Amino acid sequence: MRWFVRVVTVVFAAVAPVVAVGSSQQVRHWNLGSGFAASIYTGQLDPVSTIARRTLVIQKSGRAVRRFSREDEGLGAQVAEVTGDRIRDVLVLDYWGGSGGWGEYRLFGGPRLTMLWRWHDSADTGIARLWRGRLATWIAVGSSKTAASKSGIHCCWSVWRRTVWQWRSGKLVRGRSVLGPPPPASWRVRLLPGTSG
Repeated sequence: MRWFVRVVTVVFAAVAPVVAVGSSQQVRHWNLGSGFAASIYTGQLDPVSTIARRTLVIQKSGRAVRRFSREDEGLGAQVAEVTGDRIRDVLVLDYWGGSGGWGEYRLFGGPRLTMLWRWHDSADTGIARLWRGRLATWIAVGSSKTAASKSGIHCCWSVWRRTVWQWRSGKLVRGRSVLGPPPPASWRVRLLPGTSG
């Protein structure tokens, strides 16, 4: 399992606030505060699958300042204040699909809503959420597979490691890590609330 922490600064051309250029349509929108907003756009779906080009656009006063785009099976987002600047931060899950429900999380936050953190894992064994004003991850402990599910590859683990990431001195830093029960069952779904697709 790999952890990635990096900061990226990217500026793109403006995107219309209601409908994106071409055949993409806005499917979700969040006001983040201080003139920032985030939107998810979805292109035309593949007729035989759920694959489509999905795009996250973060704008400041109508001008795009961050953009993430990919062909995938779903793009979900959760917004909450984590960095203490009174602007809600954006956690997205780019869902690729496949056995185990693979995908990648990215957290956009801080003064310019740059990408602060990214992590990829299977939905079976890794969950990330904005939780209690922080970023939190839950990772299944492989040796805790329940007796009833030993023969299955996707379920179930009774012990998970919860790690909390905190914003300190202008950086996202790894904080306390504890072993405990799995996250709530409603969180162990393939996509975050606000998903398209």
